Amino acid sequence: MTDSRPHIAVTGPDKGFKAGWWASRFILRGLGARPHYISPANPQLERPVDAVIIGGGSDIQPDHYKGDPILGYPYDPARDAFEIAVVEQALAKRLPLLGICRGAQLLNVVKGGNLLGDVRPLRKHTSNRNFITPSKSVRLSLGSRLAKLTQRQQLKVNSLHKQAIATPGEGLQIVARDKDDLVQAVEAPEGFVMGVQWHPEYLPYKKPQRELFRGLCKAASNNSQQATLSVEKRRIIFS
Repeated sequence: MTDSRPHIAVTGPDKGFKAGWWASRFILRGLGARPHYISPANPQLERPVDAVIIGGGSDIQPDHYKGDPILGYPYDPARDAFEIAVVEQALAKRLPLLGICRGAQLLNVVKGGNLLGDVRPLRKHTSNRNFITPSKSVRLSLGSRLAKLTQRQQLKVNSLHKQAIATPGEGLQIVARDKDDLVQAVEAPEGFVMGVQWHPEYLPYKKPQRELFRGLCKAASNNSQQATLSVEKRRIIFS
C-alpha cells in the first residue's frame, strides 16, 4: 500500500530532552503527517521527505553572522553546521520549510541576513522572562502568508529567546513584529519558506498556531520534490 502521508524531517540536538521534537511530532501526527527526527549524529532518513522543520534550541554561534560571542555560552557548532547544510539543500530542492525560533534565525543567516546577539537590553515594552504560554502580542503584515494561514492580524505568542533577526536575508520579508519592533517572523514571497521567532509547537491548543503546521503539511502534500538525506564526508546531502 502506498503511503500518501506527507513525510516531514524535524531537526534538533543530539543531547538533552527533546521537548520541541515531541511537541512537533504530536501536532504533525494529528494532522496526518509522518514526522522524522534528524540530528548531527543521526542525519539519515529511511525514506524521502516532503518538507523540513528546523527546530528551536541553543543560540547560533556568532561566527556565522559576524557577531560577538558570549563568553562561556554553550554553543553547539556541530548542530549549526548540520542545520546550515539542511537549510541550504532544502532551499535548493525547494522543499517547504518552517524555521522555529533558532530555526528562523538560522534560515535568516543562511540567506545572508544578520542577527541581534542579545535582545534583552533592547526590550522596553515586553518582558525578558521566558514564557512557554502566550505572553506577547505580535502584529502581522497584511497580505502575508502568515496572516492568511492564521487568519489574524495580531497573535499572542510565547517567548523563549534572546537572539533575534536584525536584517532579513536575501529573498526574505519581515512579516511580524512585537511591541518593541523586534522581528518575530519572516517568509519568502514564493513557496512555503517561513521562520517564526516563537514556539508554535508548544501551543497546540491555539488554532492559529496549529494552522502553521497545517499549512506546512498542505505544502508538503502538494510538493513534487522529495529529498533523501545521506552523509558524505560529514556533509549532509540531499539526493
